[in-house]
Amino acid sequence: MKNLLLGTVGMVGTLLSGCLGLAPAMAAEATGEPVVIGVLEDRSSSGAFYSQESSKALKAFVAAVNRGELLYAAEQFGGRPGIMGRPIKLLFEDDQSNPNLSAAKARRLVEQGARMLIFISGSAATIQGKVVCTEEKIFCIAPTNVNDKIVQPPNNQFIFTVAPPAELQAETLVNGLKRAGYGKIGFFSESTATSKPLLDSYVKRLTEDGFKAASVEIMEAGARDASPQLLRIAEAKPDVLLDVTAHAPSTVTLYRSYNRLNLELPRWATSSVTAQPQIWAQAGDSIDGLIVVDMIDPTKPSLVAVRDLYLAAVGKDQPFVWLHAAVWDGLMMTKLAVEKANSVDGAAMVAAMEQIADFPMAHGQQGYTVSYKGKHSGAGSKSTNIVVFKGGKPAKLWETYQP
Repeated sequence: MKNLLLGTVGMVGTLLSGCLGLAPAMAAEATGEPVVIGVLEDRSSSGAFYSQESSKALKAFVAAVNRGELLYAAEQFGGRPGIMGRPIKLLFEDDQSNPNLSAAKARRLVEQGARMLIFISGSAATIQGKVVCTEEKIFCIAPTNVNDKIVQPPNNQFIFTVAPPAELQAETLVNGLKRAGYGKIGFFSESTATSKPLLDSYVKRLTEDGFKAASVEIMEAGARDASPQLLRIAEAKPDVLLDVTAHAPSTVTLYRSYNRLNLELPRWATSSVTAQPQIWAQAGDSIDGLIVVDMIDPTKPSLVAVRDLYLAAVGKDQPFVWLHAAVWDGLMMTKLAVEKANSVDGAAMVAAMEQIADFPMAHGQQGYTVSYKGKHSGAGSKSTNIVVFKGGKPAKLWETYQP
């Protein structure tokens, strides 16, 4: 009778909490031997602008998950905090987005006890670093990288991505540009290891879809004036200027130079711009009117929950971008792979990951879920949208077209 009464009281308390909008009791914290995850980040080079946003989010989200704050995903995990009830411990190495350093840094993390790896620096570095995933047979995930080659052979057996790859973003871009009625494109990029392959992939995809590359211009990373490249693009008379930069200072230089020249070309860009809020602050109103392929819907309930958790940790005045949402989703995928496998063995985690289907994500459109069955990129067409900049930040969804 006593147990029945206690259960009834607990049920009433839960109902009252829901009815009155009170916070439910905090889940138990993770305990026991930590699950060690190695993280490849860029602290000091061309990818540091976006990599450090991802690193900040990962630290905040791991702390929350260790406390049992699983948000909308709690039911998926039976409310267990951490990973298998054990706390997550992060180890970090700076690979400087340098392909020549990434593998060595990844091996160092494994030597220090990492049982799985998260890559949040440049895509080119991840492509080189993933060899360690195969060598050591450990589970790896690159939640924010968008280069399609990461999950292509060789050495792709143990690595997964989360964010929509460049090819999928390009599909959204193609459809948007077609709806806008454009035919000729002026491409602008910079000479970094991350930007060059992205530029090549966008030029290839768009020209295969019937667009004409009116001009392809590459600025040296670190240059303070993009006028020569922009003038050559303007002389080629494209219908639209497409920004394929990844290095924030180069992007800022592009838009400031564009304003100084009083050009009137429509401007589109990839998700690199929405990933790096430093660009918005430094570019100011020179970025207004820019149309960008992005990955988050600010009205989506799961996204709002993740955003509120992040801002509570880092400060409500901080920006929230798609990188943060993709990092949360990558952490959820890692937790799910371990718990479905009931093991931190790499091969078992990979097998478990390859069975994941219809898992709800924070990024993407309303109702967007991922499936990894038969592939190592779970992204689908609903993972992207198109936004317009106003007031120096992404302000609204583009009314003309959404995927």
